[in-house]
Amino acid sequence: MTDEIEGQGGVVMTVSRFLHRIWPAGNPLARGWDKTEAALLVVAVLVVLMAIPVALTAGSRTYGDFAAQAEQQRENRLPATARLLAAAPDAVGTTGVLYQVDAVWRLPDGSERRGAVGADAGTPAGDTVHIWLDRSGNPVPPPLAAGDVIWIAIGVGLFLWLGVVLACGLLLVAAHFLFDSRRAAAWARDWAKLSREVEKF
Repeated sequence: MTDEIEGQGGVVMTVSRFLHRIWPAGNPLARGWDKTEAALLVVAVLVVLMAIPVALTAGSRTYGDFAAQAEQQRENRLPATARLLAAAPDAVGTTGVLYQVDAVWRLPDGSERRGAVGADAGTPAGDTVHIWLDRSGNPVPPPLAAGDVIWIAIGVGLFLWLGVVLACGLLLVAAHFLFDSRRAAAWARDWAKLSREVEKF
């Protein structure tokens, strides 16, 4: 029971110190620099909070734009199968790297087209690979997946919000160092003045 009371007292003291830190108006030792720094902290917190709906809006608009782009890609791109006419280089230690290899594939009208397509390292000649074609029958990247669209939108919103947080944080750190130097100089002047007055007695 005693430990619980002491723990609650510690939380109260921490909250009290934080409140005095962000608004030291009731502190008789607070100087103008302290109040200015506290005001900057409050403004920074408000800016960070206000940036949340802005970041959400940016992410939502990004999702809408890329979702429309993905839908257009799905309408204008067709899946196909290409047969490799040559083997892809057998590179050791490469994962997820596609090599351009000569291949042939069939178009929707039944004709064949020959060109370079991407294949994994070590894929032998004669194997087939899945490709996407545009309306002209040329290989193109696959359409954006729904998961990719979501992650792009999240990334844009999060990047924007973190950018605001970082900017506010850097501003607060710079202001803190500036105000600390001013506070130290003010305290030094006060101590020097007090020392001269003490020496008079």
